[in-house]
Amino acid sequence: MSRTYVPILKWKQGERNAVRYLDKEIRDSICPVLNVVKDTEPKQFLRWTLNDWGTQRSFYLDFHPTYNGDLKTFLEEILALDEANDLCFMPVLSKDKPEDYLKTLKEHRDRLQDGVALRVDLEQLDGVEEIAGTIAGDAELQASSVDLIVDTNELPGTASMLLSPIAKVINTFLSGLKNHQYFRSVTLAGSSFPASLNVPQNEVTLLPRYELQLWEEVVQEHKHVRFGDYGVDDPKDVTYKTRVTIIPTIRYAVDDGWLIIRGNYDSEKPYDYKSAVSAFPCWGGISHTAPYLRFSSSLSVFIGVRVQSLSDGLATV
Repeated sequence: MSRTYVPILKWKQGERNAVRYLDKEIRDSICPVLNVVKDTEPKQFLRWTLNDWGTQRSFYLDFHPTYNGDLKTFLEEILALDEANDLCFMPVLSKDKPEDYLKTLKEHRDRLQDGVALRVDLEQLDGVEEIAGTIAGDAELQASSVDLIVDTNELPGTASMLLSPIAKVINTFLSGLKNHQYFRSVTLAGSSFPASLNVPQNEVTLLPRYELQLWEEVVQEHKHVRFGDYGVDDPKDVTYKTRVTIIPTIRYAVDDGWLIIRGNYDSEKPYDYKSAVSAFPCWGGISHTAPYLRFSSSLSVFIGVRVQSLSDGLATV
């Protein structure tokens, strides 16, 4: 099966659990972007990746904007570990990556046999071939081994009115590439999952998946474009300085949107997700499988608060 889905993950516990229990067929069809987030240690990241993603499985390595360490040091410490030989990672390059990081990639280019990815936003599309050539040249990498990730990042709640214009921009860019074989693959990614879930308690809410709608419009003209999203989460990684009220919530991807099942706040049992489950009208108890909310081994409960699903994100592609 070809790798048709590129989930962009913060690589926290819920996502790691979800990935760990994916069926092999589904796992073989995805190539995730694993983001290094704030306070992540190299040895810790390596252990998580080998345990939950697997050995010799390709993935893209990138750094979340909240990461507070030195990219060059992180990469060098990863490569210095014996277990790093079991990793099969492709570094993600972008205009904001520091020069010393590119220099380190150049020094270790023999370890990058699977290539790299170039991640750009919509504003960078006009100069993307020049950007790719410059970055690949600085790191002495073959341009033909570069995967392109066009990341729209956060799509606003008003995105329904912007989807066609954005799709037109992307289609024009793809049609205008001087060399259609310049990039090994092209992925269109984005997120419409809200940073704050302001939906009613004890109810089921369906939110639109604008990133999927955008991809569906683009792929009509460019069949080769892969789909990417941020899963059942938003791109940000917010740290709250004040006390946060936790309301048990199950998040699920369905064909026409994000299914949000929200329970009731219970100060005595804030991590008890059973109230969210009971809010689902077809749910008949923990041992019962609802008709279209398919709980399986590919789902994992993260501290009883939310369920991460990657497999059904795949099912829609």
